[in-house]
Amino acid sequence: LHMEMTQKMKAIQTSILELIAFTVKEVKRLNPHLDTSQLTVENTISKSFHKILQQELNPIWHQLSGKTKQLISDLKTLRSLMIYLTQYDCITFYTLVCALRTAESAMKSSSGWVLLDSAEALYLTATQRVFSAVEPSAAKKAKTSKDHDLEENPKWDIISEILEEIRAEIKEYAPEGEKMEKV
Repeated sequence: LHMEMTQKMKAIQTSILELIAFTVKEVKRLNPHLDTSQLTVENTISKSFHKILQQELNPIWHQLSGKTKQLISDLKTLRSLMIYLTQYDCITFYTLVCALRTAESAMKSSSGWVLLDSAEALYLTATQRVFSAVEPSAAKKAKTSKDHDLEENPKWDIISEILEEIRAEIKEYAPEGEKMEKV
């Protein structure tokens, strides 16, 4: 089954990919002596990313700067965000993005990507998925607003289609005279 993402989800995905590209570029810039040929945006979003990273960096982990270690941690966080975009509902995802965006979190647990324009676009779009008609200037008001306009998770459409298909098959193949229980 193929889940079609909403326009807002696609915008968030684009922002996350831009942030990953920035972070990968920073790792390469700070570590020109490393073989970073395997460290690409494509590999970052692959399932084997963690293994690739371990193979490349474990032997020299103790030699890496704190900044590089933080960038690696940021890559893992951004990769998780990419996965959570489709797994979580819009409210849970928005809450996660807000937690990452706090000033304390931005200073302690990120290498500065939270301050980039792509991160701002990510936050605003995540906000728009939860609150109705959020303009950039109204983003702070949205937190306290009660005007929710939740974006429906595309997974529910797919599940509904599957259930309808099951219902149709049950009706088609149910022996006559038997009452079909409500599915």
